[in-house]
Amino acid sequence: MGFFKEKKIRGEKKYYWVVTKRDSKKLGGTGKVKTIEFYLGDSLLDLKYLSWYLWNNDIKIQDVINKLVRYHFRYYWIEEEVTFHIKQGKVYFEKIKSNTDIDLRQKIYKDLRQTIQDEITKIKNSLKYFKNTIQLIINDFKEYNKCIKYAHQDRKTDTDKYFKWCHYADNEFNYANNKLKNLLDKVPKTQRDIAKNRIWGYCLRKCPLEKLDL
Repeated sequence: MGFFKEKKIRGEKKYYWVVTKRDSKKLGGTGKVKTIEFYLGDSLLDLKYLSWYLWNNDIKIQDVINKLVRYHFRYYWIEEEVTFHIKQGKVYFEKIKSNTDIDLRQKIYKDLRQTIQDEITKIKNSLKYFKNTIQLIINDFKEYNKCIKYAHQDRKTDTDKYFKWCHYADNEFNYANNKLKNLLDKVPKTQRDIAKNRIWGYCLRKCPLEKLDL
């Protein structure tokens, strides 16, 4: 589990996901509790870098959603009166005490629930975009391999076709590389080298690239 943390850096707000865990001695650690901060973005309404950490399994999506709802509950001072559950992607509020005067049909609760619902949908869509883009890179790799295969077939019989397929293969490789560059915009600058290697490596494991024999 983790929690949101707001920090001011040079007068600007930054939001982090903070996790504390023991540095395992079995894995060569010190055995002491250490704190890890994941930079998410400049606003809770736009967690720009969250999808990278979710895909990389640094953060669990359900942990973020739970804390996000609790954050709103604290802001409206209702955390001791209202609880929630999520069913089939939809948020539902429930009164903690059945005899409370709170009426969850009131506009303030309906609006809050919709705000939370929109934020959850945005998080899920951002992760979906991240995963879909990675799949598109893998698809480009597959097309690259097809082109290399055709180039091999024509290498000794038709020079023009051979170079044509080589050109197409280069295009597919560049398409994949450009998609990766766009995806890295959703990764903090300090994490981009790590993200580049892990995403590219993941795609290569899913679809190793064919070599072009000269």
